[in-house]
Amino acid sequence: MFAILEVTDGWYGVDAIVDHHLTKLVGSGAIFPGQKLHIAGAEILGTSEGISPLEISSASVFLRLTINGTRYINQLFKC
Repeated sequence: MFAILEVTDGWYGVDAIVDHHLTKLVGSGAIFPGQKLHIAGAEILGTSEGISPLEISSASVFLRLTINGTRYINQLFKC
């Protein structure tokens, strides 16, 4: 079973499917709501090309996040 999270840049939000390792971190509380993460190499699922976050109205468009492309960042870091 994989977790589905909402990720946001502070303005736009999109649902993300996370891999088994990230699901375990979410379950243990190591990744929690409001935590800042650095994401690299996310894959978009449910569309064959890029899409504006304002056009995502379907529950079938997700980002896929993996443990290898996800890092914690300092909570005091300002984007």
